[in-house]
Amino acid sequence: TSGGAWNNIVINDLYNSLVSKGDVNVVMYNNTAYLTPSTTMVTGEVSATSNSDSGGASATGQVEKNNIEYTQSGWGDATWSDAGSSSGLTIDYNLQFTNGTHQVEVNIGATKYTVFATWQGAGFDTHGAYGDPKFNNNGVDFGLQMTSPAIARGTTGGPSTDYYGNFVIPGFVSLGAIQYQPHSMMTIQ
Repeated sequence: TSGGAWNNIVINDLYNSLVSKGDVNVVMYNNTAYLTPSTTMVTGEVSATSNSDSGGASATGQVEKNNIEYTQSGWGDATWSDAGSSSGLTIDYNLQFTNGTHQVEVNIGATKYTVFATWQGAGFDTHGAYGDPKFNNNGVDFGLQMTSPAIARGTTGGPSTDYYGNFVIPGFVSLGAIQYQPHSMMTIQ
């Protein structure tokens, strides 16, 4: 069945933060998944996998966009998909960051990607980016600092409001669960 996950903030989930297990056409938009160095994750923060509980049906047609996936090198994968669940898998407009020796930690089928350019060369996150998302306070406040590479980097098709209910500004879609809200000054005369 189809469905989705959007505007979630997941911190230190030990197995899968957001997973589609044997589902079809699931969308995962504007989520923030954060893994600290003290946490060892078994598989990915955002995952598509076969459902061993119902005869091994594969997850197909999954779409992952506008997410921030922050991991620690050697501690777990940002994105993970088993071989059977990579059919129709669309991963784009995401910000990947691995705080450690590898740029990314991603597994699709039997292929592990650790360099962002190689990940993009395989057709994933061609509009995405690699870099520190510059949260207001790592692990505590997942709002974006003014210099974050996640600001105005997203695409349409996701939710119209963010984690806090703030409207997503068309043409200025930020990545992650919390939209950057530009401050404006108004002079009253």
